[in-house]
Parts: sequence; structure tokens; C-alpha cells
Amino acid sequence: MVVRHSLNNRFLAFARLFAVVALLAPIAGCELLHPSDTVPTAARKLPNLQIPPNSVCLDVMLVERPRGDSLVGHQLWDRVDQVQSLEPDVRETLKANGFRLGVVGTNPPRALQQLMGEKPDFQYEAAAENAKQLSGHRFFIAAGSNVRIVASPIHDTCELEIEREGEPQTLALNDAECRFRLAVKQKQPGWAQLEFVPQVFHGPNQRRWAADELDWKYEESQRAETFFQQRFSLTLGVGEMAVIAADGVEGKKLGQLFFTGRGVKSSQDGDEETMDVERLLIIRLTAANDSDLR
Repeated sequence: MVVRHSLNNRFLAFARLFAVVALLAPIAGCELLHPSDTVPTAARKLPNLQIPPNSVCLDVMLVERPRGDSLVGHQLWDRVDQVQSLEPDVRETLKANGFRLGVVGTNPPRALQQLMGEKPDFQYEAAAENAKQLSGHRFFIAAGSNVRIVASPIHDTCELEIEREGEPQTLALNDAECRFRLAVKQKQPGWAQLEFVPQVFHGPNQRRWAADELDWKYEESQRAETFFQQRFSLTLGVGEMAVIAADGVEGKKLGQLFFTGRGVKSSQDGDEETMDVERLLIIRLTAANDSDLR
């Protein structure tokens, strides 16, 4: 079971990712709303939703910046541990597929603090008419379960260069959306292991057989390309953050499809301009078990 909470205002970042998390609706149990004067008195007396036992709490945010912005370039990555603890073959696979990732401690570098605390003027092109900023979210995930996190807007058309079974392939995709299937395992107190499996959903929605945690079911969905050879795991302590991005090189590799593309800049007078952008996915371990939340 997964339950979503909106983060505090300082975790607001701009427009659509969580539409990102709207895709978690089939997984999420429900969303907690902050009470206000407009909420009926009877509704205020409803019991609070219970946090699932043995839960891991994650704060998730996606930041989008102009391509080449130093805040998502050297100002950040010169001060981030780029996960030397990963197995050498995993690091090489991620590098070969255009990914860059690292782990940040409880005292993040100034560039990351600035990215997390500001209200950028960028938004997804697909959401330009609907929203002006993107909000981070908080998830409570039962240990041993998984959740999907969307890391890109929808690409109308794109090409992906990938190696499968030792052979290079070029995939031509329509209506493609990049996601991570994120599985969570509790470690010793205060620690959790996160396993990331990249997926690209594409094509028209059709009736297909799909597996859930208990059984198979027939549902409407897109075709999914799952890249098991590019999966990776990170171990975080409470307060630490995983940072995932593209490698800064132009191309058609998996990491570049996930974290680069076109975006929209809005000015104060309402004018809009499209430009190349880079995205940065930030995931913070807020609590490693339900006792941390009490």
C-alpha cells in the first residue's frame, strides 16, 4: 500500500511530475488533504489514515532547468558522491546508457538546496496550459512493495539507442513516458535499500493482461519496455538523498531520454518560450520504519 502526502512548500518545484504521481493512483490507497475552514465538520472528525506497518517514507521531487545550467552541472556534481560503492560493471552500464547518479548526505550542497527551495519558472510543455509549478510528494511505502515514479513528460516521438543481449538496437517510440519501478527493502534501523528499474511506456492504450501484487488482471495500458540490465540499487540512511540525472551529453541513450528534452519558460507577462531542458530526480529517505514517524 502506498499513501501520498504533499510536501512542505519548500519542496514545491514546478509543473507536472506529479501528474507524475497521479499515475500512482492504481497503487496509492488515497491522498491526505490538509483540513481547512471549507471542510465540513463531520469530515474533520474522520479518523486519520493509518501508516502501513514497516513503512518506508520517501520524499520525491523532479526539478527541470535550462540545458547547460551550472546548478544541475558542475556546481552540483562536483560536490556529490557519485556512488563509488556500486559494482564496477553497474557503474559502467549506467555510464554507457547515459545515466548519472549520486548520493547526498543530510547536509546537501548549496546548489541542491537552491534547486529544492526555489520556485522555478519552467514547466512541462504538455502541461503548459494547466499548471505553473511542480510539487514534490511524500510516499509511505510498505517494505517489500514497489511504486512507479514518472521521470519525464510524454515524448510524442523519439528514438532510443539501447543494447540488448549484446546487440545494439534503435527503438522508434510514440507517446513515450519514462518511469522507474522503485522497490523498497528495509535494512537495519535507519536504513533502506532502493532498487530502480527503468521502464518506458509507449504507444496507444490497449486492453492487456497485467500482474498486480496478488494476481493477473485485464486492464487498459500502454506497452512497457523494461530494462533489467540497466537496473541499480542504492542504500540510503534517514535524511540522505539519491540524485539521478542524465550525463550531460547529447544523444539518444536511455538516461538522456529520461532526463533531457524540451520545456517551456514562462515570463511574468505571460509569454512562453520553448527550449532544451535537463531534469533532476531527487529522492530522500525521510523515515526507514513507522517508529521514525511517531
